[in-house]
This record gives sequence, C-alpha cells and structure tokens, in this order.
Amino acid sequence: MIGSLALYTAFAAALVAGWRFAALARGDKSALRPALRAYQVHTACLAVASLYLLDALVTRKFQFSYVFAHTDVSLPTHYLVSAFWAGQEGSLLLWALLGAGVAGLVIRHEQKLMPFLMPTILAAQGFLVLFLMVLSPFKQLGFVPENGQGLNPMLLDPWMVIHPPLTFLAYALLVVPFAFAVAALWKQDYHDGFLRIIPWALVGWLFMGAGGIFVGGAWAYRVLGWGGYWGWDPVENAALLPWLTGAALVHGLLMQRQRRIFTRANLFLAITTYVLVVFATFLTRSGAMAEFSVHAFVDTPLTSLLGLFLAVLALGGYGMFAWRYRALAGQGQDEAFLSRPGTFGLAMLALGVSAFLVLLGTLLPLLTKAIGTPASPDQSFYWRTNAPVWLVLFLLLAVCPFLGNRPHKAQDLWNEHKLWGLVPLAATIAAYALGVRHPYDLVLLAAVFLALGTNLVALARYARRGLRYTGGYLAHVGLALMCVGIVASTSYTQSERLALVPGEPQTALGYQITYMGYSIAANKNILLIDVGSSRGSFVAQPRMYLAGSRLMREPYIARNLWRDLYMTPLELVDDDLGAWFILGKGESIDLEGYTIKFTEFTFTMPSGDDSVVEVGAVLEVTSGGHTEVLVPVVRQRGDEYEVISAELPDGQVIIIEAINAGSGQARFAVVTGTLQELLLLEVKVKPLISVLALGTVLLIAGTFIATWHRFLSRG
Repeated sequence: MIGSLALYTAFAAALVAGWRFAALARGDKSALRPALRAYQVHTACLAVASLYLLDALVTRKFQFSYVFAHTDVSLPTHYLVSAFWAGQEGSLLLWALLGAGVAGLVIRHEQKLMPFLMPTILAAQGFLVLFLMVLSPFKQLGFVPENGQGLNPMLLDPWMVIHPPLTFLAYALLVVPFAFAVAALWKQDYHDGFLRIIPWALVGWLFMGAGGIFVGGAWAYRVLGWGGYWGWDPVENAALLPWLTGAALVHGLLMQRQRRIFTRANLFLAITTYVLVVFATFLTRSGAMAEFSVHAFVDTPLTSLLGLFLAVLALGGYGMFAWRYRALAGQGQDEAFLSRPGTFGLAMLALGVSAFLVLLGTLLPLLTKAIGTPASPDQSFYWRTNAPVWLVLFLLLAVCPFLGNRPHKAQDLWNEHKLWGLVPLAATIAAYALGVRHPYDLVLLAAVFLALGTNLVALARYARRGLRYTGGYLAHVGLALMCVGIVASTSYTQSERLALVPGEPQTALGYQITYMGYSIAANKNILLIDVGSSRGSFVAQPRMYLAGSRLMREPYIARNLWRDLYMTPLELVDDDLGAWFILGKGESIDLEGYTIKFTEFTFTMPSGDDSVVEVGAVLEVTSGGHTEVLVPVVRQRGDEYEVISAELPDGQVIIIEAINAGSGQARFAVVTGTLQELLLLEVKVKPLISVLALGTVLLIAGTFIATWHRFLSRG
C-alpha cells in the first residue's frame, strides 16, 4: 500500500510540477514556489517507493511478486540489493529515481534556464512513473511463499551491482540535452543558453559508454562463455546507438562554441540521442525483439505505453525542429575540408552514418518480418558496412591535430608533415610480420597507428597547459588502442575444440591440456584442467551448472599482456552410453580415433508428405586416412520425433541429439558403450585483449577529464 501510494503521488506531483514550471517559463513568477514544492514531493515519493522496495528485498518479503521472482533465502545481501534492478519494475523505478536526482541538479545549476528545461524533464519522469503504475513492483501474490525463485544465475556477478545503475544514470542524464534542445527551439536561443548543454551532454555520453557499453562488454566476456564481448545483439546495438550519436553531438557542440557552426546538426543530434535511448527501452521491454534477442523481455503491458512515449518524444522533438528549421538558416558558415572545423563535421557525419547502419541492421528482423519471413543479419553485416566508415574516421583523427581553424591545402599539409607517412608504413610492415594478412585490416591499422601517433604528440603538447586540457586527445588515443585490440581479438582469434578423457593430455594452440576431473561446490561443477606450456603450468577451473533447465557455462580466462587463453566447457558427459559433442557448420572434432567434420544440414520431405520432415547432418568422418560421408537424421511428424543413426566403420553409431538451425549447430552422440566420462572443451587464444582494455580505460578517462573541464568552465 505504501509503495503504490507513493508512486501515484509521484505521478501527480510530476504533472503539477511540469505544469507550474511551464507557467513560470511563460512569465508567471508566482509559479516558482509551487513548481519547486511539487518537484520535491515527486522526488520524495520516489525515494519512499525505492526504500520500501529495497526493504522488501533485503528482508525477503516473498509476498511481493517482484521479491519472489528475483530473490531467495540463500541470496547474499549485495545481490539482494542488486535484485532491485534485476527486473522490469525495479529497473524502471531506479531510472525514475535517478531522473529525479538529475532534475535536482538541473534546478541547482541551471537556474536561468530551469523554467524551460524542467517541463520536458518532468514529462519524461511522468511517463516513467506511469509505467510503474501499470507494471508495479509492489504487486502482491495473495499468500506468503517460504522461498523465492532466486536471481537469474547470469546476474550473480559483481558486474550486476555496477552495470545497470551506470546505464540508467546515463539514461537519466541524456534527457537533459533533449530538454536543452527543446528549450532552445522554444526560446530561439541557439548559442549562449543552448551551449550550456556541453557538460551535460559530455557526462551523459561518459556514463553511456562507461556503463552501458564498456562494462557490459567486460561482463559478457567474463561470464557468458562464448568468447566475445560484443555480439551485435539487437538490444546491445540499441545501447550503442545513442553512444554514437552522443559522440557526434559532443564534438559538434565544441565546434559550435568556437565557431558558431553546426547549430542545426547539434539540435538534431540532441533530440535524436534521447529518442534513441527511449527506442532502446522500447526494443528491450516491449517484446518487439523477444524472438531475436536473448536480452529482450517478452510482450508486457508496457508495450503500448512505451510506443506512446517514443511517439511523443519523436513527434514533439522533431516537430519543433521542423517548425524552427528555416529560422536556423545562416546559423554558422561553410568550412573548408582541410580545416579543424571541416574534419569535425566529417567526423560527425561518419558517426551518424555508422549509427544509421547499426540501426538498419538492428531493425532488419522487424522489417523483414513485416513483409514475410524474418531474417537477422549476422555479425559480418555490421563489420562490412561499418568498415569504410571507421577507416575514414581514423584518417580524420590522424589529420585533425595538424589543423587549425584556417583552411589548408593538401600539398602544403603534406610538405609540412610528410615524415608522418613513415608511421603507417612501419605499422603496416609490423602488422604483416605479426600475421595480419587481410588487406583491409592492414589499411585500417595503418590509419589507426597514424591517428595514435599524431594524437599522442598533441596530448604531450596540451599536457604542458594542464591535465584539464588533455581530455579529448587522451580519449582519441584510447579509441585508437581499442581499435587495435578489437581487430586483433576479433579477426585473429584461434580456436580448437577438444574431447578430453580424464588423465589423457591433448595439445591445442601450443598448450598441453589434461582434464583431471571435477569437484562440486555451491551446486556447480568445478572442472580441473591442467594447462602446460613452455612458460610453466597452472590449473584452470571453468565451471558448469544447471539453472533450472538451462546449462550455464563459466569460462576460465588466463590473461597476460599479449593474449588471453579462454577456455569454455561445452559438455560434461558422465555416462556409459557415449560421447556428446556440439559442432557448428564447418567445424570438426577429434574423437576416439575419428575426425568428424560437420558440413551442412539437409532438409527433405519423404514421399512428398509435408507432415513429415527429415533433418539430416552431413558429416565427413576420417579414420586411418580414409574419409566417408555419414548422414544421421532426425525425422519429425508433428510432435513426434524419430532418431535415425548412421554407423561408423567400427560398428559404433552416431546420432543427432539436438539441433539449433538458427545458429547452425547440432549436438551429436557417439554410442560407444565404454566411455565413462568426457569433457568437451573449447579453447581460444584471443590476442591483445589487454590493449583493448587499456584503450577503454583511456577513452573513459579522457571523457571524464573533458567533462570535468567543461563543468569547471560552466559550459
């Protein structure tokens, strides 16, 4: 009752506060006091609701459906706290609470513009609280269970305590640039007032990158076990989009402050960045992507309300932009290509194009579903389409430190700085010597190292003026190092799959790997794997366990300066029926004297009967120098399945145990009647992850310094 009453009161107070702030903006000075009082009531009610939910979680009041769904009696206190934002309802409440706090900072630091900013901010707050009124965290079951269902096992990680709050803080902060854009269009003040947006845009972009993207990527790499940090999942992409447009916005704002240019672009980007935040929320929480993303929620009562929120923001923001578009003519001037403003403009364009390409790939499943069979692009789509854009971006980053505000001629620029041409040449030779062979990778790395060199020189030059002036160049150095790490760890990862019998060593990627058995602790299988190399040996301990019916795999990562050894357990078989293994198309495994390669699926309908479908897996089986093709089959008629085995040369048989056609993988079993225990292990060597990590830290640090500098200079 207390929590629900607090939410209803917070909603009413947001409406009243927004109404009175709007009256204050129209000149009614008597509206200030009631506007502030209503905002204070709104914030206090959200704080009461949050404390009430937190108390229910920490004291395990299982009569609340939210507490029952996300906690249990064994959950440690820090995970009881993080369960606050584990589900839809709690995370929305966290977002609203942080939004109220950000609104308080706006009131304190933007007193002159406050009447014009607060109506927009409070309108967003009103929508968030409305969502909570529809999908309440205080809904009760009607009885008191003895225990709850517990937290999702993937959320039982320290990153869970950090990642969501940082992301929702970014969401709360990025409404402020949107409000500045609306206020600027309302007042037709496109410079002095509007440019106070700069520190707000920077801090929102900082938390969007640090929390929503970089921490999320580190979490995925360490916990999920597939060996990567960015899967181009639709929901992951939805977080990337506002970061890309936010990057374009902060660069455009800095140049607008210096040269009074890019006014239209900056207003458009400020609106678009927050629209994309709400778009990300819609994709995640509306159920629109439930078929295509493991991160998305199923259809909920919020679907229509989220769509309304997105529509109001888009129509309101872009409608005002269109209304004032002609008045914005002449706000700036054309700039030469080879000048600092010109490269900033091209960089903004490159970031915008990249965001559009990511948006296109993200929406492709929905677009194709609307006209027929849904299709999702694979990761190569994003790499291929963005590759030329990022090449251009790094070339611009490389040239920009040479340029001032005056135009340059290409010939003069070359004559002054031609010795820098040795950097990409040396980088290309070094990369080729280290094994980089793809032409695009060589060209990109040449541009990246040129950008790294020129920005390091600029960083050293500006460091003499003080730390606060180094933020931009430090961030660019970090971005260049990140790109080196991404190219190396994505394109040049080596991988092998092993079928390990206890005590029998196998060699993979320069390591001798021996499975020594497993122990059980906290209901998890802790696998003991001896890993030896010329540099010594250690015992790796990846883990496997069941969460309900879902098999969870925790990788073991051995890190050093040049590469990570990443070991993921795929299956642990403790059975006298046979060896199980998973293969994707084109992959192979050595098992019991055989090399088995999975080449493709086959789909047939025997005798033309469309009620029966046979799915086969074409396997190339090599033993003793002889190769033959076997096709085990699964026959389906309605809900009935029949497994048709294929016989190996020694009389054993191989069957298909399960199929994932979407990922192109199948799980097979070889029936031996003798094997007692088998570990199927994937071993990967991922180069230069440490460089990627260092670049990420420098990018975040540079953005923080730039944000600190802009707040000190008051935008």
